[in-house]
Amino acid sequence: MGGSSGSVPKVWRLYTTEEIQNSPSRPFMTLEKENLTRKQHTKLIKSAGQELKFSQTAGPVVVGAACTFFHRYFMMKSFAHNDPLIFAAASLFLACKTEDNPRALQDIYFTMFKLRYGKSHPDIVRKLQANKPFVEELRDTILTAERALMYTLGFEFEYIHPFKYYSEVLAGMGLKEEQMQPGTPQAIISSIMDANLSSVLLMGTSRHLCAAATQFILVNVGKHQIPLVEGKPWYVAFEPAAPELIPNIVTEMGRWYTIRPTAARTSRAVASHTAESAGPTPTSQPAAPVKRPALPGSQQHTSASAPPAQARRDDALTIYGPEKHPAAELLPAGLFPAAA
Repeated sequence: MGGSSGSVPKVWRLYTTEEIQNSPSRPFMTLEKENLTRKQHTKLIKSAGQELKFSQTAGPVVVGAACTFFHRYFMMKSFAHNDPLIFAAASLFLACKTEDNPRALQDIYFTMFKLRYGKSHPDIVRKLQANKPFVEELRDTILTAERALMYTLGFEFEYIHPFKYYSEVLAGMGLKEEQMQPGTPQAIISSIMDANLSSVLLMGTSRHLCAAATQFILVNVGKHQIPLVEGKPWYVAFEPAAPELIPNIVTEMGRWYTIRPTAARTSRAVASHTAESAGPTPTSQPAAPVKRPALPGSQQHTSASAPPAQARRDDALTIYGPEKHPAAELLPAGLFPAAA
């Protein structure tokens, strides 16, 4: 559950940039495609959280926990065999429960499908409600994904929002909000929220994310120099055990902001300041593949590089052994498309 005094659950590991760049999805898609997939679906989680009308304090925590579950799952599993929309819904459903703000599963998947398909299919929710077999299969598939999440994450759901460390970070920098350029504190808060959605959360604790987001905005938006403590960048004293970690996260934040569907829309302003905001670097068991049921009247996507349907089903049942798999009986017969 949320609210622990630690920065990150003990069983959760932190990942290096190289590990993130070589995730289990790499044999099936480029890094650029994976980054875009992550960003699109965490934005979907955020939008769904807004639609579900959590309180002002609970909303960011529920969304942050859901994004954490989503990103961590896909550091152990591939997007090729696990549908990101299904796992976005499952992550939000699970986070609602772990953060004590439960929502009906039906509300979550209807909201997500409306956000995802509403522009091209304005009546998508009505069509879903009228198709009971599909909705039942969709519900079972999301519950399968939730079980996969729980087992893959080792039933460790502890989460702390990075904003908790904002005052500590400012104190470490020796700064106060009134010393900043107008609008900079608000931009820092927005950046902390963005870091909470992005894959940079895999690299550090919530405390590190807050520190990196604050430095990123101070340099890029507030035009501050990197604060010094005893002649060294402030983060050396803030995190003496790993002083290079915060500037590394700052660099990756700059890259995250440039992720767009097409390279032509890349933000040059953010990219040009990334190196400056980073500052000098001091020296010193798996869960079931789950696919989305085909929408009524649509043709399920297939991939020539995907393993045969029966192989995927067999793999789904070998996680804990066929007799132990928690979702073995929930896998619909037509859940996996035939290989091209």
